[in-house]
Amino acid sequence: MATASTRLDEQLERAGRLFEYGEYDWETFCARRDEITEQKRQLTESETKPQAADLKCCEAQLMDLVGAWDAADSGQRSRLVAGIFEQLEAEALPDDTIRVVAVPREAWRPFFAGLVLERETGFEPATSTLARSRSTK
Repeated sequence: MATASTRLDEQLERAGRLFEYGEYDWETFCARRDEITEQKRQLTESETKPQAADLKCCEAQLMDLVGAWDAADSGQRSRLVAGIFEQLEAEALPDDTIRVVAVPREAWRPFFAGLVLERETGFEPATSTLARSRSTK
């Protein structure tokens, strides 16, 4: 998302230069500036408020990650994992097992919250149940 924000900042800067050079009149510059500002607002909003479609996107990204894992080198694997998790901690336990604590990034939290609910209770999250009940009608 940082790349998209940077791209929008660069577009706004270019629009300002085009106005300075006389390529854009004031109205055109203002319209372009407002358009870019709205895109940045939507980008920020989508980062802070994941939608149901984002959960499907998260699932697709995980499937892509699994598929790409074997072919990836260690740097690529680190980037794949870093895109999903803010923090990973591993602890060796006395019974020769490892406990891993993974803190997902904000956009991934609803996805993992649903997985935890399903695993701990045996019930799928309500959103999955609703989607399936709609598709059977």
